[in-house]
Amino acid sequence: MQRSSLAGHSWMRLAGLVLVSCSCGALQGQHSAGPHPRTDEPRMFVVEKAFPEGAALDLVVNAGEVRIVRNLQPGQIRLEVGVTGHQLDPVLAQQRWVKRMDVEGGHAAIDLRLPTGRSAGLVTIYVPPVTTLVVKMQGGSLTVAGVKGDKDLRVESGMLTLRGADPVAYGHVRADVRLGELTDGVFHSKQSGLWGGTLILEGKGRYQLLLHVGAGDLVLTGEDGGM
Repeated sequence: MQRSSLAGHSWMRLAGLVLVSCSCGALQGQHSAGPHPRTDEPRMFVVEKAFPEGAALDLVVNAGEVRIVRNLQPGQIRLEVGVTGHQLDPVLAQQRWVKRMDVEGGHAAIDLRLPTGRSAGLVTIYVPPVTTLVVKMQGGSLTVAGVKGDKDLRVESGMLTLRGADPVAYGHVRADVRLGELTDGVFHSKQSGLWGGTLILEGKGRYQLLLHVGAGDLVLTGEDGGM
């Protein structure tokens, strides 16, 4: 009886060691299967469509941080919108925020309704180097960099920045700020200063430039900021 009891006890110890070894191996396999997916990586959705040089873009956006820059990919308009809230899938964000993105011939129309919280990140629209721009923004920050062509840019509340502007490229120019600061680093007018201002001049260029800020800042600069 004593010998049988000892044998049974030894068998139980051996089984326990095997079980522990298998468990450790399984845990090691889980750790070596690869790193867990990162949740802090930037996410976005992208919409691309064919768009010819010299075409026109009408953009309506309620609020946010928007950049319009020249596209190095010819014949294309590209919309990139960052999604910073991890609770919202980028595909679902695109369905909710992009109310319209239509391209027909030489005309494109984009209508964005971005959330006022922090779930929407930077919006970048890539257009051909020569594109007519008509933009209406209720509030936020709008930057246009290095894009040639007629421009009618309006920001009711926030900041409007025009980068890479060539003064000889424009004929009729009108820029006004109702309440805020106008900084002119392109035409070097005397209308710069606080509490609003209006810049009106006529040149020999082929393009028309219309800029308006209701309350905020308007900045004109010849530098494109590397964008």
